Amino acid sequence: MENSKGINRLIRTEECLKILDFIPSPMAIVGLDSLIEWANLSALKLLGYGSREEIIDKKVTDFIHPDYREAFLKREEEVFDGNGRKGEKIKFLRKDGTVFWGVLHSKPLTDKEGKSTGAIGCLQDMTNYIQTEQTHRNITELEGLKFMSENFK
Repeated sequence: MENSKGINRLIRTEECLKILDFIPSPMAIVGLDSLIEWANLSALKLLGYGSREEIIDKKVTDFIHPDYREAFLKREEEVFDGNGRKGEKIKFLRKDGTVFWGVLHSKPLTDKEGKSTGAIGCLQDMTNYIQTEQTHRNITELEGLKFMSENFK
């Protein structure tokens, strides 16, 4: 009887992963060894990969900009210890080496006894937001320079 429950649980898990493929937000599951165990199609696209086979068993830190890896590893341990993280702004790397800003939300995954088995993360690409923010700062700076040149001759 227990075996059939385990099989049913596995089938439900596989069905859930298929559903997650249709979610537009990039998502991934990472094991306690920091290896990617699964990623949805949106994550593959954002990171520049064509198939799951290319990304499975890669270290999650392979996708984190070197300047952010140490802090990321500390946060990852906190997630594995049972503390979800919201809104971690991090620089990421795509397969081709290009950099992009993202916000990572992470939640620990546990077995039926409550023991940590890894984490699930949802990534929000912030590239357009950061670019818009920078453009706004540039415009504000130019307006200030224009004001100064017009009023302090």
